[in-house]
Amino acid sequence: MKIKLLVLCLFLSTTYSYAQKEFWGTKTGYRSFSPNYPSDFGAIIKTNFDGTNPVVMHAFDSINGSYPQGRLLYTANDKMYGIAYSGGHNIPNSSRADGDGALYEYDLITNRYRVLTFFGIDNLNNVAWPIGGVIADASGNLYGNTRSATYKHNINSGSTSFVSRPPNFTSQLLTIQNEMKGNLTLASDGFLYGTTAYYSACPHGAPYLGSIIRINPATNAFSYIYPFDCTNGPGKFAGGNLIEAVPGKLYGTTYFGGAHIGPEGVAPAGSGILFEYDIATNVMTKKFDFNYATTGTGPGPLVAGDNNKLYGLLEGHGTNPDDPSQEIMGSLYEYDITTNTVTVLHYFEDTHFAGDIGALPIGTLTRGSDGNFYGLTQVAIFKFDPRTNTVTRLAGTEVDNDLLEVCRKPVYRHYEPQTHTLCSGTPFAFDVHNDNATTYVWKKGTTVVASQTTGILHFDSITLADSGVYTCEMTNECGTTITPAITLTVNQSTSSTITSSIPSTADVIMLCPDTSVVLSGNNNGTWSTGETSPTIVVTEAGDYQITNTNSCGNTYSNIVTVQMYELPSLILKDNEIEGLPPGIFTSGLCLGAPITFYGNYDGGVWQDGSTGTTFTTNIAFNTDYYFTVEHPCGTYTSNVIRFTEADMWEANIVPAITVFGEPSICAGGGGAVAISTNRPQNSRNYWTLYKDGAFYLTLDNFNSSFIYLDEVGTYTLERSSFCFNFLMSDPIVVTQAEGVPDMPVVTANNTGTLCEGDSVTLTSSAEMGNVWSNGETTQSITVSQTGVYNVTVTNGCGSAMSAYTNINFFQAPDTTVSVEDNATRLVSNEAIAAAYQWLECTDAAIPPVPVEGAIWREFIPTHDGLYAVRVTSPFGCVATSECYGTGTMSTDGLTKNNIVLYPNPVKDKVTLQTAAVVQSIMVVNMLGQTVVSAKNTKEVDTSQLSAGQYILIAKTDGGIWRGKFIKN
Repeated sequence: MKIKLLVLCLFLSTTYSYAQKEFWGTKTGYRSFSPNYPSDFGAIIKTNFDGTNPVVMHAFDSINGSYPQGRLLYTANDKMYGIAYSGGHNIPNSSRADGDGALYEYDLITNRYRVLTFFGIDNLNNVAWPIGGVIADASGNLYGNTRSATYKHNINSGSTSFVSRPPNFTSQLLTIQNEMKGNLTLASDGFLYGTTAYYSACPHGAPYLGSIIRINPATNAFSYIYPFDCTNGPGKFAGGNLIEAVPGKLYGTTYFGGAHIGPEGVAPAGSGILFEYDIATNVMTKKFDFNYATTGTGPGPLVAGDNNKLYGLLEGHGTNPDDPSQEIMGSLYEYDITTNTVTVLHYFEDTHFAGDIGALPIGTLTRGSDGNFYGLTQVAIFKFDPRTNTVTRLAGTEVDNDLLEVCRKPVYRHYEPQTHTLCSGTPFAFDVHNDNATTYVWKKGTTVVASQTTGILHFDSITLADSGVYTCEMTNECGTTITPAITLTVNQSTSSTITSSIPSTADVIMLCPDTSVVLSGNNNGTWSTGETSPTIVVTEAGDYQITNTNSCGNTYSNIVTVQMYELPSLILKDNEIEGLPPGIFTSGLCLGAPITFYGNYDGGVWQDGSTGTTFTTNIAFNTDYYFTVEHPCGTYTSNVIRFTEADMWEANIVPAITVFGEPSICAGGGGAVAISTNRPQNSRNYWTLYKDGAFYLTLDNFNSSFIYLDEVGTYTLERSSFCFNFLMSDPIVVTQAEGVPDMPVVTANNTGTLCEGDSVTLTSSAEMGNVWSNGETTQSITVSQTGVYNVTVTNGCGSAMSAYTNINFFQAPDTTVSVEDNATRLVSNEAIAAAYQWLECTDAAIPPVPVEGAIWREFIPTHDGLYAVRVTSPFGCVATSECYGTGTMSTDGLTKNNIVLYPNPVKDKVTLQTAAVVQSIMVVNMLGQTVVSAKNTKEVDTSQLSAGQYILIAKTDGGIWRGKFIKN
């Protein structure tokens, strides 16, 4: 069982692998001159590798090329190239009604036919009627012949150009155009070689023996390198294609000529020869004469085999030595380069039986990848096995030009990169139309889609996740093909979901009156209100929804229902107050009496935090009563009820007594303590003053501001009303004083000089009964203003006043500074001062440093910097200015600004030499003091100056000049 299974697997594998290789060729077709029979313009046909299953892959026509010739050329770009001898009606001024031919390309991957060049009189320097096929070089150039010229087509650029034309020649006063034959051959020396039909070494009137030619691809130079001579012996009418079977040597055949000339109708022009051409020596050598009586006649082009063997076909008669009675019409032979021998391996016989190999072999053998050779007769494809020297019929065929073996990579029906826009949930299928791949790998981007394993990209229900760019890598034994990109854009039916700015459940929103809710979520749709904005503001009850419309249809959002809350109202049911006489509500309420408020919303909170629909409390004066409800609208508060004094019999005032002065009376009699109470004017309560717990005085209808107590005792004030009694004040105690108080003494905590901004604290020696002259009644006061202050101390026996204390705050000195003479001299603006001290500001973090000797109002620094002045006023107030900057000093004793100071050093007199007008001169010592000054002079007397260094400052009509000099 295992053996059978293995054999079956091998058979299937071999069969499938075999199916990847194909034969391609062309059928020339024919031109019909009868209206009853349409012309057959030819076709490109492919078969299986065994010759079966012929399929027309392209049918030629008169517009895009007709009547194909020669072998197809297969290149590494998976394309084939060939020529059509006629066709091309779209070429103007065509020399023939059916056109002058075309060069075409056939894409083996996409099965597309495309014309590369149309030939014609007005195209490519009058190049027309292509013959044979084309060859290719390593740079992507195709070379081919027409009957009269050679052309080149560059695959990369798509351009076709003229290469060369065989020169005309003259015979018997006739100018003859030579004619190219068959394909060119690109030899190892880089030159193109071929043959022509005409031009030979024969001078007579029939120069139709032909020649071997060479073309230089670099320069397009054309050369006749070997013209056949006038005798038939060397051959004539070369068969076209040459083959470089040995490096540097070309092999070919002539259709006629040679040593064996047969009778009329058999080989009257000779049976043909096989020759060798040595590229290096330019020598043509006949290697073999074909014989009509044995081998046959009319040799075609050669093809290389193994072991220096060449193979070819003879189209004409011959004799089979094994059966001379056979009607031979062609043969297959082998030429051994090493032994220079020709052996006929098979004779073709016209048996007229259906299914036979057939007779009259055509063109050139094709060597297959399996080591066999394949060829054509008039009716069939045959296989020649060089190992057994046997010829086998494969299948009948219409192909009449050379076969081409193609190991075809996976194919697909041509399409440009494309995009499909789909709706989620719908099916999708894209068929690349492949029939020769063994595996299919679909990728989305660079990721393999494992579920896609055939040549059809298929989704039963496509999803958003399936969006992407897809390619299919198809593989067989011949290679891999990657299809153009298919971009899938999956759209979901656009939908919207409404959300609310107010949290809700079941899409029902409770909305408070005079409020709004924002509904969001519109995804390019339309609200039920007709609006198209992403959000809407809703203030009215209703149902709200979004409708979305796109290529995938209509979708509808959730429905949101907006309902309006009926807000609760709070009711005060207090028009009648239980327990009170009729009319009491309108004539006044009793402070502290019970009262009940009613609300109509369960779960509310009253102002004191209690809950319930009712609230009972005692009436309070100036207290807010209200009801608060928490619900989805937020916190809602009822109207506020507040009882004022106008609503009450009396405000809830606790009685209080205020004492003026010391609460005592004099032991010797006389005098009284002055008090006042907080009883309101026109009070509706009862106010009673008690002494030692007994009635002392009623205040009803008592409108005096003060009450004077002249008896020692403890006093309290009681307030009572219609609603309740007995609110009692704190007691005051009136004592007996022994005499008039001592004169108070005032002391100050600062006895030094007081300046603006200072303060001083004054203290009375008496602890109680103080009344200061500024009205304050504390034992100590703090003052910051100039004035006269005293204090009076009072008790029951009298008063005593302190001496007057004069407090004087002196004005602070002026701290501004004038910067003069181009910032070289500083002057304090305080003209009256007890002292000046100039300071150098060296660092913001360090206090300014005094400048030694700089104690005058004016200051001229000896060097540049920042300076301040500390001023002491005549009253001792000290203040410091801000820091001021000074300018640059002049250099010593040299010419500057056209002024010269001389002599320097100086003894009695110093002079300024200058053309400028000197207005004033000032000499300053190194302490900044002015020691000499003069006006309208250029000389200064220095005889009285002490020895040392000085600064001279001159004011001229041109500005300020400074210089230093030394006094000896």
